Amino acid sequence: MAINGVVEGLEIRDQRQGPQTCGSCAEGKATRAVHTKKTSFEPREVGDRVDMDLMGPIPTESLGQARFILLAKDRFSGCRHVGFPKRKSEVRDILQGYIGQFEAVSGHRIRTIMTDNGSEFNNEGVKTLAAVEHICLMSSATYTPEQNGAAERNNRTITDMARTIARPEQVAIELMG
Repeated sequence: MAINGVVEGLEIRDQRQGPQTCGSCAEGKATRAVHTKKTSFEPREVGDRVDMDLMGPIPTESLGQARFILLAKDRFSGCRHVGFPKRKSEVRDILQGYIGQFEAVSGHRIRTIMTDNGSEFNNEGVKTLAAVEHICLMSSATYTPEQNGAAERNNRTITDMARTIARPEQVAIELMG
């Protein structure tokens, strides 16, 4: 319409300049910068580093009344463990069972556990368990999921798997756990 002069005041901007965006659009589409993949500690064998995170509370309670999902992944082997606590206060007990199971199955001890500095891991019960088991607890800076990226990716992978399994058969999400 502008080329044929049908509409007055309508001009075609030179497309070679690239799209123009307003400040609000740029802010609305902004995300945090990607962190580099350099880490201060790369595992050399099974159990050197286990990344953990607790998801929840989940809006729909499972048949076992679980409201949370505890995910652990050995950084070296990629082996995952999923636990379903009903409350955050049960994390220590599930962690204790996981440590025993990990050692029995793999034949290796867990040396380091990396968490997101949440209160479910940063408490006396978990610290005492770690001390008894000779496990070093490490945590990322508060509100910085990029520093615990492996656990966050694990969360995404597990939830995507659960949705994929549930969808074709129309299985209710509350049956998971």
